[in-house]
Amino acid sequence: MKAAWTKAYKILSNMLIGRERHIYKEFDRYKWNTWRKFRINRKVAEVDDLYSFYLVPEDGLQLPSFMPGQYISIRQFVSEVGYYQTRQYSLSDSPSGDYYRITVKRDRGKTCDHNPGMVSNILIDNIAIGDEIDCSHPSGDFFLDMTTPNASPLVLISVGRGVAPLLSMLNAATKAEATRHIRWIHGCREEVPFSSQLTFLKRRCPNLHTTVFMTSKSKLSTWKGVTYDFNCRVDLLKVTPELLYLANSTTEYYICGPEDFMKTTVKQLADLGVDGQRIKCQLFTVGEMQLNSVCGYIRS
Repeated sequence: MKAAWTKAYKILSNMLIGRERHIYKEFDRYKWNTWRKFRINRKVAEVDDLYSFYLVPEDGLQLPSFMPGQYISIRQFVSEVGYYQTRQYSLSDSPSGDYYRITVKRDRGKTCDHNPGMVSNILIDNIAIGDEIDCSHPSGDFFLDMTTPNASPLVLISVGRGVAPLLSMLNAATKAEATRHIRWIHGCREEVPFSSQLTFLKRRCPNLHTTVFMTSKSKLSTWKGVTYDFNCRVDLLKVTPELLYLANSTTEYYICGPEDFMKTTVKQLADLGVDGQRIKCQLFTVGEMQLNSVCGYIRS
């Protein structure tokens, strides 16, 4: 039994090492296989506690492309614990050779002795335009494949900070396939993130439609049917089958958000008859990676 487990472990280890070597080889021509210095070029407050950072490389060289939905790692020194902390943040814009954009949500919760959002709070409160930050190259298995044309309907479902990777997918898909049928479903408290950009995309792409679930509508600028559609948490059972493109057996579903939301949404899609192979998920959590239907994770 010991010999069998040793052999199995070695096979798995070689597979992972080989994949890691392949990933790094892809970036060899960019001379990028370790941390790279970036400068904060822009810092934009999107909605309450949600900020976008535009990162440009200090060396001025062109950036490699990436698959919409992937993430980069950020390394930040945290004086509270006395050493560097690494966090992963999804890229929130379509690929560009000049900059990367990440969108960070402040985490106010606490667990054990430290705030799990210690890095997100440092980025939002202390990192300013012109500051330097260490970044890794893009990675991740949760992405929208843009290598081949795809006319299948696309449904993007997000809550809170889960908007980041799906917005990258949305920007890339509407740019490459302006006539593709796309439905973006998002849950928020009282403000829709990137609302002006969404308005622009809907004008440019006639087949892009949005459905917004808003749990709080205290803002004077919120009107049902205009800025939001439902005054509750995301519930796919409130969305008509036509808007979910359920009749089309090739529709693709991408989901990103908190764990409970993820589980509920995946179950609802399954109950509606959606094949699990067409559902792709990424969990935003602090802690251990979940190995159920989730394809990836991101930390605050």
